[in-house]
Amino acid sequence: MRRTIEAFEFEHGGRTYVCSPEARAGGKKEMWWWFRVSGDAQRYAPFEVVAGESRDAVAKRVVEWHAALLERRSAPAVSPQAWWQRRKQAASGE
Repeated sequence: MRRTIEAFEFEHGGRTYVCSPEARAGGKKEMWWWFRVSGDAQRYAPFEVVAGESRDAVAKRVVEWHAALLERRSAPAVSPQAWWQRRKQAASGE
């Protein structure tokens, strides 16, 4: 697949995002948008490159995806009930 946009960076909400189209590990030919964001050591590849997509469209998708990730991370952890608690509730409901 021919790259339509080269690597680029942009700022949003006090963070710097560095985006680059690259193949994922495993030798597949599909290209994915990889990005890093300032203040986070992790690198992400949330979606495939779409031919003809503009930098602004990619930046918007990256910001929306990253905001959703931060929201999920900030949500309180929900611990699953132990199997014996679920069994006890099911028995009392009968």
